[in-house]
Amino acid sequence: MGVPPGLKGESLKCNPPGGVWNESKRVVLWCVSELGGGEKFQLQAIFEMSDDLIQTGGVDPSERLEFPVMARCQCAGAQLSDVALDVSAVNDMFPAEVSKNVIRRFRVSHREKK
Repeated sequence: MGVPPGLKGESLKCNPPGGVWNESKRVVLWCVSELGGGEKFQLQAIFEMSDDLIQTGGVDPSERLEFPVMARCQCAGAQLSDVALDVSAVNDMFPAEVSKNVIRRFRVSHREKK
């Protein structure tokens, strides 16, 4: 998940724990090693706002905070069937809106026998 400027990435609190903050890319990475058939997994990330964002009273509507999310499934013989995002507004200063852009990529591996 990408984290926009104006938020202190190093203040990350995750529920459940396990998210890793990558400062150079401004992203939080989670790795879920296994999901059983029909099993769901929920993640929550909480950040502190930077002092500049607090002093200005929040975010200008023309400069919305965006958190791009990418889900990647790397496994043999199985796929993710659905990804759902629940987003809620903090208050009138931080309204919540979700837009979706799905890009499917495939990787083909080939190994020649000697």
